[in-house]
Amino acid sequence: LQLDSNVMLELRLIPPGRFRMGSRYGESDEQPEHWVEITRPFYMGTYPVLQSKWRTLVENFPECGLNPTPSRFDGDRLPVEQVSWHDVTRWCELLQGNALSSRLFDEGGNAVNLMDVSLGLPSEAQWEYSCRAGTETEYHTGDGAAALSTAGWFRKNSGDTPHPVGQKKSNDFGLYDMHGNVDEWCRDAWEQNAYRKHVAGARDPVVKASDIGESEEDAIRVIRGGSWDYSAWGCRAASRGGG
Repeated sequence: LQLDSNVMLELRLIPPGRFRMGSRYGESDEQPEHWVEITRPFYMGTYPVLQSKWRTLVENFPECGLNPTPSRFDGDRLPVEQVSWHDVTRWCELLQGNALSSRLFDEGGNAVNLMDVSLGLPSEAQWEYSCRAGTETEYHTGDGAAALSTAGWFRKNSGDTPHPVGQKKSNDFGLYDMHGNVDEWCRDAWEQNAYRKHVAGARDPVVKASDIGESEEDAIRVIRGGSWDYSAWGCRAASRGGG
């Protein structure tokens, strides 16, 4: 996705499919493990959004009210951090609103109609499906801290700081830093017992704020993936949190 003449946002087209969401061995909010179907293809960022990408879009729209340099750790190749769910949602709205003046190309260099693409946060189900990329292990590289070390930055290997994106192994969908480095926001409102309400074979589940009696402004939102200061356990594909 071309944001301006110099800045590109790399996306991967994720195919539809079925996967087992959650973990039978994990925390109570990760249970029960259940089948979920993703019915339509969608795009995911190849990397977490870089500070340089965040800054470029915000500076193009100075009236948007967003901080172009919100991060505690400074670096163009570092992922943006210290941004709230509302900040990120606003940034995605700017991205969508700028779509008509941007261009999207597939891997073959063919133009894609941006009117057919929704540029926003993934659902929690889309996030876990994208993270797993067909695997059923703790991390897309396997189980245990040694496997995580090849996929992401966490408490034992980060040196207490986030790292430039793309330095660890990608998953089979071509996505990087899905485990660790920085937390990642999802579209859903947080509900601890959400999985107990999913029927087997749920199709494209999303928990809306109104579903749990909350306002869009005040609802706690789902956080996924873990961060550079998390334990290995908190960086698993199934691990859930809210904020």
